[in-house]
This record gives sequence, C-alpha cells and structure tokens, in this order.
Amino acid sequence: MLAAAASVFLASSLACRPSGPKAQDRAPLTQTVLPEVSKENLDDYKNILFVDQTLEELVTTREKGTPADGLSRAYEFIRGGRPEEAKRSLKAVLADPAGEIRGKLWAWKALRDLGERPSAGVGREVHGVVLEVPVDGWTDTLAAYSDGRVRYINGQGQGKLLVWEAPGEEPITPLARELLRAAAPLVKTAPALERHLPPKEGVFRVSVLTFGGIHVAEAGAAEVEGVPGLAPVYAAGTRLFLTLLAEDEKARIKR
Repeated sequence: MLAAAASVFLASSLACRPSGPKAQDRAPLTQTVLPEVSKENLDDYKNILFVDQTLEELVTTREKGTPADGLSRAYEFIRGGRPEEAKRSLKAVLADPAGEIRGKLWAWKALRDLGERPSAGVGREVHGVVLEVPVDGWTDTLAAYSDGRVRYINGQGQGKLLVWEAPGEEPITPLARELLRAAAPLVKTAPALERHLPPKEGVFRVSVLTFGGIHVAEAGAAEVEGVPGLAPVYAAGTRLFLTLLAEDEKARIKR
C-alpha cells in the first residue's frame, strides 16, 4: 500500500500542469501558479498552512490571502500596550460563526502568546491537518481544515497551489473531515508545540492543528505502516489528494 500510495503522489504531482500566468478562478477549486516561483515562494506559502504565525508575522503576510482583519486590530492593540483589548478582539474572531477556521487558529495562537490557554477539551479538538509527503527527491504538502477548506502545494519547485474554497460541499469536504478524524488519535500521543517543525528530507510527517498547539507525528517513508496511527492518516490523505486532483481535471475540461 505504501509504495503504491507514493507512486500516486508522484504521478499526481506531475499531473498538476500550469493553467496560465495568473490564478484562474474556478469555483469551488482554484489552481494558482505562484508568481516569481522560487524555493522561497513555496516556503512562504507552505509555512502559512501550519497557521502558527505570531500576529506580527501574520500581518506582514496578509498579501498572501490570510484572513487577518480582526487579527490586525488585535496586533495594533498589542503594539499600543493594550493587551486586554487585544484579547477581546481575538475572542471576537473566535465567536464569529462565519469566520474561517484558520483565523480562529491564529486567534488562539495569539491568545496563547498572551498567556491564555483553552480548556482541555477545546484545546484538543482537531481543526487542521498538514501532511508532508516525500516524493522522489521533493516533498508535497497537503493541508485540510475543519471548515472543509483544502490546500495542496506541489513541492517539485514548479510553484503550483491547488485551493478548495467550498466548505460543506461534495466531494472534497467530507474527505477533508475524514482526514481530520483519522489524525485525531495523534493528539493523545504527541505533545503540543507552538511552531511546526522544520522540513526533514525523506520523512512522512503529520502536523495536527488544534487550539492548544501543533501535535506532530512522523516516520521514514518506508516505515509509515509500522507507526501506530500513521497508516490511516496516510490512506485518508491519499484519498483526499486523488479526489482533489480529479476535481481539478474536471474543472480544466469544462474550461
């Protein structure tokens, strides 16, 4: 299963062809070719997937599409020496029923930086999973969030980003949530970190995003099936990835 899945990631990565010099909007799926592609570009976009930036870092990356309005206000309060008002602004982000889950993950990151912690139950809820998958000399990255949004970055250096922006819709959202359920047991076996780990060549890594921090599990690409909890995550990630690429192909045919 592992070897077959690795082949799938390789073949599908190569199938992500450019759609043009600019992003082509296709609701609900967008394939973006990043401008001025370089390793640094890809690293910037990949880092955002982990939703672990400080408010200062987040505000400076807003041009990359981060949902930062309420978070920017909180940052200005902190800069002005008004931490309690910053907390109120961050809690307003959390209370917004229509808010994107990444914004809420950033809000809790900022609250933790200000000394607040979620309750044990709230802190362990899984709201995102980022998979780093080694593929023949590079690493592909797939991220899914609890509101059904999905991101995929081709790590071959070609600068391709697939974005699913249709929370609640078939067929991607159910598979995204299936991936989150598969990764949930890892929260109990790995401590919460404040920042994601630096890249490691040849390693399959799962970063589970919660309001309490990031829980990480990893194994060498040839060892995934022997690590408790990783094989189901790998399988769920592969199903999501293949379906995402199939939807992209359908959208391309319709154009």
